[in-house]
Amino acid sequence: MVEIEEVSEVEAAASSSSSSAEDHHIRRCKYDVFLSFRGEDIRKTFVDHLYSALVRSGIYTFKDDERLETGESISPALLKAIKESSFAVVVFSKNYTSSRWCLDELVKIMECSSKSPKGQTVIPIFYDIKPLDVRKHEGHFGEMFRKHNSDKVQIWRKALTDAANLSGLELNKTADGHESKFIVRIVHEIWSTLSSKIKVEDEGLVGMKSRINEVISLLGEESNIVRTVGIWGLSGIGKSTLARAVYRQIEDQFEVACFLDEVGEASKKDGLRSLQQHLLSETLRVKDLQIANDMDGIALMKTRLRSRRVLLVLDDVDSSVQLEALAGSHKWFGSGSRIIITTRDRKLLVLHNEVQIYEASLLDYVEATKLFRWKAFNDMCPAEDFEKLSVQVIEYSSYLPLALEVLGSALRSENLDFWKALLEKLKKVGPDGNILKKLKIGFDGLEESVQNTFLDIACFFEGRDKECVTRILDSFDFYPNHSIPILVHKSLIHFLYGSVHMHQLIREMGRHIVRKNFPREPGKYSRLWDTSNVEHVLTRSTGTENIEGILLHPHERKYTIEMGTKAFRKMTKLRLLEIHNACIPKGPGYLPDELRWIDWDKYPSKYLPAMFEADFLVGLRLRRSRLEQLWEGRVVKFSIIYIYIYSHSLSPS
Repeated sequence: MVEIEEVSEVEAAASSSSSSAEDHHIRRCKYDVFLSFRGEDIRKTFVDHLYSALVRSGIYTFKDDERLETGESISPALLKAIKESSFAVVVFSKNYTSSRWCLDELVKIMECSSKSPKGQTVIPIFYDIKPLDVRKHEGHFGEMFRKHNSDKVQIWRKALTDAANLSGLELNKTADGHESKFIVRIVHEIWSTLSSKIKVEDEGLVGMKSRINEVISLLGEESNIVRTVGIWGLSGIGKSTLARAVYRQIEDQFEVACFLDEVGEASKKDGLRSLQQHLLSETLRVKDLQIANDMDGIALMKTRLRSRRVLLVLDDVDSSVQLEALAGSHKWFGSGSRIIITTRDRKLLVLHNEVQIYEASLLDYVEATKLFRWKAFNDMCPAEDFEKLSVQVIEYSSYLPLALEVLGSALRSENLDFWKALLEKLKKVGPDGNILKKLKIGFDGLEESVQNTFLDIACFFEGRDKECVTRILDSFDFYPNHSIPILVHKSLIHFLYGSVHMHQLIREMGRHIVRKNFPREPGKYSRLWDTSNVEHVLTRSTGTENIEGILLHPHERKYTIEMGTKAFRKMTKLRLLEIHNACIPKGPGYLPDELRWIDWDKYPSKYLPAMFEADFLVGLRLRRSRLEQLWEGRVVKFSIIYIYIYSHSLSPS
């Protein structure tokens, strides 16, 4: 008898499938389907076509292509294949019962089904035969069965009756007897059941069940309209994961389905034509389809997909050009089609055709804890020491799925010292490189003024009043009324009770960008916000022309810093200077003329520096200062729009 290891056709065919079973569901068994059939009847016809259709759909199928149906018993290898299959598809044909070997195989299949703790599913297929003939052993089928003279007859009879009583499919009552349509129906039934067995929690997709149901609800059930849902949110929040989970759950409801990964990146690398070719090859099921250019691709989609019920996912879209080339209009697709778009840019969805927007949300604490435990401890409860450190990691991640997965995987199977060292590194250096790489994608495509706005908010203004931030950024000619909405649309900032906020790791990503070129030289950063770095630069006068903004706001009470009088001498591009909650005994001897905004509590001098021209100064805020007069012994014309000075010593002149 043939050994399973010798049946290489199954392995090769399944691995060459364009959409493998591994990609579509979690394989609990070695095979998805075990095919049982009478070889002489239908091996080279119906079964061969059925097997090919299953493999093309990514359903991992065992078919014994060398079975001789001889011998007294089934080989251990074949019995093992039966036990290791999620489904057993039994094809009853007219001469099925003439084979003692087939009957023995059926008995084993029914035994495995009844004993399987996971519930192996048996699907009877009645090929040119009625279920009643199998159940009652009548007709030609019964005649073949009655020729046997064996002590196994009663066992065989029970197996036949039990199998025929199961819900199955009959060729003559399905698709008017058309074999090709009948095969499509069989594959659909198997695929639907496999999909329904997927447990999103088993895949580590913690917290996804409710989110999947919410997106499916937005997609709706109407069969006569085309509908688009856009999943919007910041990088690493799980947009692509959610889209793929929805795709897996509903794809069997559509005539054709296609998931295009990382559309933005792929279009830059290979062009839109390549994406169009892939989409059309998948939906038209034409191998190696070629198109001449983008416009030909659009024309082909308009004409070839309008009669098909399509499920299309466009993942990580970052340009309206991509949407126009891949899903420009609902009219391109047949009735009942559904399109899912994931993006970091809300504006793309707002401007596209009738898109319902789903805003992806962060995990809550319970979900974040479960996901982290899944990655770090294989879903088991950690020891007490690790539990305490886990809480710190989870809080650091701010419940962002990407961070929880990356950090959980990095900490898995490591000792307590490693955990402590990594946490210390995160606090001092910032996020893991894999997290930063993903988060930074949203920043890289921004224009310069928008990037500067983002970096200023990340370093200085997170949590500040929106109107105040807008006023300050406007003084820098960053056009905040233009740039801030862009950052909101791209999920990089959000508003809460009138204040500007960003996710902790997004903020850390921005600060990393500032530090990355000179990690150990704060005097060369473009922005300074860390108290120790500011003190280093001001006390040692190590600042350079790179510095554009300084925020000194120590948390300690009675913080004193001995600043040199020439601390700002080389900072020729400094535009923002904010000092709060710090005692600086001696005032500056020099301030850069490029300064646009000064906010200095307890300003220590009687005057502003004599050489400070203030030509560009827009905002001046000096509370509890020692200021007596703006400039000593002279009048300076300036264009300060916002001024607030509180000093007991200030002269009215």
